Amino acid sequence: MTDAGAADTRSTRPKPGAWPPGAAPWRPTLGADLPLRILLIDASRDTLALLEPIAAEPGAQIHHARTIADALRYAFKFCYDALIVDAALGGETPVAFLEQLSSVQPTAGVLLSGESLRFPEGFSLGGNLLGSCRKPWDTQELEAALRRAFDLSQARRAPRPAFPALRVGFERVLFIGASADYRRIERMTRLWFAPGALVHARTLEEAVALFAQQGFDLVLTELCLPDACGLDPLLRVRRISAQTPILVLTASEDVALFDQVLQAGAQDVLLKSELDRKGLFRAMWHARQRQRAQSHLQHGALHDELTSLAKRTLLSQRIANALARSRRIGNTFAVMYIDLDHFKRINDTYGHDVGDAVLVGVSQRLQSAVREYDTVARLGGDEFAILLDSLDGAGEVATVAQRVLAALQPPIPVHGRQLEVTASMGISVFPEGGTAAEELLRSADQAMYSAKRAGRNTYSLRPQSDVGFSSSKPPAAALSSKPPVSGAVPISNVVPASSSFPASGPAPAGSSFGGASSSSTPPARSAPPLPAIGSVSR
Repeated sequence: MTDAGAADTRSTRPKPGAWPPGAAPWRPTLGADLPLRILLIDASRDTLALLEPIAAEPGAQIHHARTIADALRYAFKFCYDALIVDAALGGETPVAFLEQLSSVQPTAGVLLSGESLRFPEGFSLGGNLLGSCRKPWDTQELEAALRRAFDLSQARRAPRPAFPALRVGFERVLFIGASADYRRIERMTRLWFAPGALVHARTLEEAVALFAQQGFDLVLTELCLPDACGLDPLLRVRRISAQTPILVLTASEDVALFDQVLQAGAQDVLLKSELDRKGLFRAMWHARQRQRAQSHLQHGALHDELTSLAKRTLLSQRIANALARSRRIGNTFAVMYIDLDHFKRINDTYGHDVGDAVLVGVSQRLQSAVREYDTVARLGGDEFAILLDSLDGAGEVATVAQRVLAALQPPIPVHGRQLEVTASMGISVFPEGGTAAEELLRSADQAMYSAKRAGRNTYSLRPQSDVGFSSSKPPAAALSSKPPVSGAVPISNVVPASSSFPASGPAPAGSSFGGASSSSTPPARSAPPLPAIGSVSR
């Protein structure tokens, strides 16, 4: 048994009259399966002596605090299963003291003792209040209350969906700061996270090392660390992980500092002097929601809504990164500009819903034809682009171009139809095709028009003299050895719909739409004379 402050830790036997009149010495039957840790908050040493039989139980531990200050010191340092509180210590109605104590020890059951107990109606300490024992104690009532306290404490400490919204979203949380503040956060969040979910780093370098090993769903950091101060910890964490919500803990009430912290990328600032469980819960919840909303806006600004591919802005950024990397390490990369052949006829004939489905199918096939770290982008309409990053040589481009055309060869199933789609591709290779993002895209666009003049369903390179292929169709083996799918409709044979039937839905009998109802495929119309670059029909 341990006593706080000036309290005497020496054990004393119960004085005459300490037990209820006529009661035999207490022999508790809690058993070895209950390793209780109890905090007794009572000015009397006689009360401590009454608990000696429990202290003899295997795994049991009792701390004795004789003042409110001693009780709070113990509560901040240890985790208890039960708190036995003499209500007289907190005044006539010690509501404020008990609420503060329960907030520090959220898993502990509270048993009140005293000669006079008066509390507001409905007072329950958030479900932690187990009952009261009037002095002198009834040992059976005390033993039953302690067993309930242990069951409550174990149930609350075990992983459970007490806060399912936090449990789902915060599997790993990093706290960066002093040990005392970490223990405070740990006590507040004991019910929220699974064991081991809250990780502590005392310095910024420790935090960086932890980020190198694993990712985190939330970061709580102080601004003054042993190896960094001011906004440095926040900025460093934000550079390491742009998508992780960050909460900043500070003792300063400087409003100008709050603005700087938020502008630097934090989701919220929490004052240590005002921090409590409800405020922390709310701040964590809001931080995650703000980060999700911000990520959604950023994703929408950089990714196509229909296909989820990169937009031109993101593609240009990644081309700029590839340029810097190629100049630094000496490798090369290529940009492919892809335009679907006669795609407008699908929209005019079947409707835009079918056209959108075709675009989604094309985007998936383009992604499957390249490496994971290559970038596939939709530039608008039926135009796509691919950044082939980190190539050993320009000769690799021919292989990828053939693989892309082969991926587009099988008909795309849409609403029961099999639609054949082909594409014309232009390719520019750094540095011959350009030394800036827009220059490379422009060169690839011009090469794409060359592919269209060469008959479509092929690729062309700019400049033409650097690699031994230009305006050449890929070998048949590179495309596919499978025969055409029965009923597939080539886009070049799709005739724009007249106003006599809807642009979307089943084709009328006798038409070539879907192929199943047509006895023969209409012959392709003769191609018109090829116009100059920039006015080629797509």
